[in-house]
Amino acid sequence: MYRFAPLTSRIRTRIRRHIGLPHGLGAAAARSWAISPMVEKLMPSSIFDPDDLQKIVGVPVDDTIENQISKAKGGWQQHRATTAFELRGAVLTHGHLFTHKHTHKLDLTPLPFFARQAIQHLDEAVLATSWYGTKYFGHWMTDDLPLMLAAHDVGRPISTLARPTPHQVKYMQTLSIEAEVCTSAYFRKIVILEDFGQNDYKRQRYAELRERARVEHVPRRQGGVMLLRGASGALRVLHNERAVAEMVTTRGFKVIDPSTSSVSEIIESCLDASIVLGVEGSQLANGLMWMSTTGTLVVLQPPQRFNATHKDRCDCEGIRFAFVVGDRRGESDFWIDIPALERLLDRF
Repeated sequence: MYRFAPLTSRIRTRIRRHIGLPHGLGAAAARSWAISPMVEKLMPSSIFDPDDLQKIVGVPVDDTIENQISKAKGGWQQHRATTAFELRGAVLTHGHLFTHKHTHKLDLTPLPFFARQAIQHLDEAVLATSWYGTKYFGHWMTDDLPLMLAAHDVGRPISTLARPTPHQVKYMQTLSIEAEVCTSAYFRKIVILEDFGQNDYKRQRYAELRERARVEHVPRRQGGVMLLRGASGALRVLHNERAVAEMVTTRGFKVIDPSTSSVSEIIESCLDASIVLGVEGSQLANGLMWMSTTGTLVVLQPPQRFNATHKDRCDCEGIRFAFVVGDRRGESDFWIDIPALERLLDRF
């Protein structure tokens, strides 16, 4: 019966959507409950030069320039509740979860039509993996690490991340976080946590992760840290990144490359840092996770891919969010005006 679960789930989900029946986690859940309520807060404005907004020509896919600018400017904002949804009779296979009412994508792989032949049976579990977390390292740090803590609070956490990177393995060991890896199973009950909101429960878990890092690591410094991006990840190469690094070094910053540094070196360099600076991207999560909650995150923004996604996390913890928008160099590369960055740093 499990062999055809993906096919029947996909067909039924499409039919329900086509005829207007409720679909999604809420409709598929046997029961649901709020773990932490929605909150509405007045978010502060980012620190930036207003003229920089005129340089923005693009944002991430499925977003708008207007929305990103609105987020950067601050104002009243609702942060969603953390909600638990209990699904019954669910099949996990090929990186995705299927029930007779819902298809839950968890991986970049295509949705299958049939389940694997060999499948284990689990009575109850809590999913501790998100779709964004499997795709982006930064989301794995800022979304999935807190999610694993929440999953432990609810029940037996399972992860679908079968091939973690060495840094991910070391972070979990350092933070004493465990989640059983499971890629093919039938669950009598499985709880999925909708945990997108930067609410009070999320802030508490960020604080717990920071305290767990202190168990084995002592801050090396409390000044500024620049995290190099280089040419890793989605292309947005900062042509004068080395010149920026040389400038901030004269201001007492420590410059580190997360791709070549150990997890211990990253944590000890960034723990309690007053400023974390770098190109917009996942590597910034290495600093944002450990920096001082009274500090400032400074993001070097490519004009063709302006992204203020880290601001929500900064607002949650009280960290100030600042940015400089660069000048375009080709399709994906950009250049930062160093005097403009110096003027921004002078403001704090």
